[in-house]
Amino acid sequence: RLNAALLPANQPGMQGGQRLDALFGMNYYIPDGRFPGQRISIEGGIPTYQHLDGPQLKTNWLLTAANFAVFFFMLSRPDIDDKVFISYALTPNMWAENWKTLFTSMFMHAGWGHILGNMLFLYIAGDNVEDRLGHLQYLVFYLASGLAGSAVHIIYSTHFGSGGGIPTVGASGAISGVMGAFLVFYPRRNIKFMMWFILFIRYFTLPAW
Repeated sequence: RLNAALLPANQPGMQGGQRLDALFGMNYYIPDGRFPGQRISIEGGIPTYQHLDGPQLKTNWLLTAANFAVFFFMLSRPDIDDKVFISYALTPNMWAENWKTLFTSMFMHAGWGHILGNMLFLYIAGDNVEDRLGHLQYLVFYLASGLAGSAVHIIYSTHFGSGGGIPTVGASGAISGVMGAFLVFYPRRNIKFMMWFILFIRYFTLPAW
């Protein structure tokens, strides 16, 4: 016999989630001898599908917390003027003189819509990518994606565009890399969306690609 069962997943480094197991079993009846009429059952299970949309893993939580911590710190300090804010933002024309902004700008956001939008997509894709890469590798990949996004922005702004003197903040480059990795690792994974227009609410799913 072959059955399917949805069981809790307790893999190391993963919190929550579910695993779909294909269960198989063999029953043998003893017709005679010392134990006539008795049945021997042998059962086993093979995991066939891992549901990874449970709580996020440790590194993704830390990255999310770091982004919100910086955002709330800036909100709680009205004495921080634009000059201080700009000193931690990435300005393409000045990145070589202030290279630390390649990292600091990655954890800064310009408003509620900016940070909530970024953290939503980090929540959707980050835990799955971290599960595939591992905690430390995911952190390195996140930061590398952010640096790559900053590099593209610097090259475009200083050579093709006209925004080289405009300070830039946000984790969009890093999160774009995470979303790209999600597409590569899980191209057929369905993602649930909600469409809201005044009183009209509709839920639908779309594949990652």
